Amino acid sequence: WGRLTNVPDTIFTIIDSASVINVKNFGAEGDGVTDDLAGINAALNVANSLNKSVYFPIGTYQISSAINIANGVNMIFEYGS
Repeated sequence: WGRLTNVPDTIFTIIDSASVINVKNFGAEGDGVTDDLAGINAALNVANSLNKSVYFPIGTYQISSAINIANGVNMIFEYGS
């Protein structure tokens, strides 16, 4: 299992919800227990097709294998995720 963890607290941004894909809307839980791989991959695929960024709200995301991030897809991690 892999773990995506905290980003530095020096990064602040205002997120336009229309320009991002939220991983939790695709089944990722971010509870530190659930395998979030399918939800993250689904969000990444949609973001790639719509030219949007992927947003990770606060949480601990578990992944059971590597994720593939298409060139040009941005990922935004809320502090604490």
